[in-house]
Order: sequence, then C-alpha cells, then structure tokens
Amino acid sequence: MILNARADHNHEPDEERKIQRQKLRQECKKRALEDITERLHKIIITEAGKMENIASDRLLPADVSSVRQSVYRVRQKTQPKLPKSQEETHQSLNDYKSLLTERK
Repeated sequence: MILNARADHNHEPDEERKIQRQKLRQECKKRALEDITERLHKIIITEAGKMENIASDRLLPADVSSVRQSVYRVRQKTQPKLPKSQEETHQSLNDYKSLLTERK
C-alpha cells in the first residue's frame, strides 16, 4: 500500500549533528591510536572541547556512546587477542620468542 500523503516534520534536520558526530569520531580514533594509554572518556571530552563549532546540546548521549564504542573497537584492533586455550598460549609465547630472536 502506497500513501501519497506528505508527512510534516516538526524538528530540525539531523544532518548537522551527524556531521559533528563523524568529525568527533574521526579525531577521537586518531588520538586513541596515537596515545594508547589515554582513557577513552578523556579523549572524547578533550576532542569535543577542541572542536570550535560543536554544539554540545546537539550531541546526544547516544552520539557520545557511539563515538566511544567506535574508538574502543579501533583500539582493540591494535591489541593482541587473548589465547583461549593452553595450546594457543604456548603458541603465542613461541611466536613472541621467535620474534625476539629475529630482532637481535
């Protein structure tokens, strides 16, 4: 069934908020990779404060949560995966040991 009615929207377009969220996400990802010891919350707050035209009243808690999750995923890619079994643990240690001997 197709309706030919026009829906009236009584809110502003979300386009500006989406652009701001994307800019914030990119800056936070870059900073999270540069400084892996910095807490994610501090990175997000600092980067949001640096952005000149960011309207903090337009960023919703869901936007901040989305940025935090995105930055967390990027940071996790730089970390080695935890072994799930004893065999994987031994293999990881052997790989690390051979890596160290190659560097000498």
